[in-house]
Amino acid sequence: MTVDTPGQLPALYATPASRDDCVEVGRLAAAIQDATDKSVELASVDQVYTGEKPAGAARGQGIAHEVVRLPC
Repeated sequence: MTVDTPGQLPALYATPASRDDCVEVGRLAAAIQDATDKSVELASVDQVYTGEKPAGAARGQGIAHEVVRLPC
């Protein structure tokens, strides 16, 4: 699920719970770019998306990938 700055939902991509979220980043990033005419340049993401696999998938769609870490 993606939410833009004003809180709108430009893209939604549902997968089975058995799928690794990080594997699906490329498909979600593609859906985001399709829905926004490729205007998304930066995505702030949950810390579950840490690592090169999700960052590379986002980069492949022209999106910089910024992991947001919240204190415990």
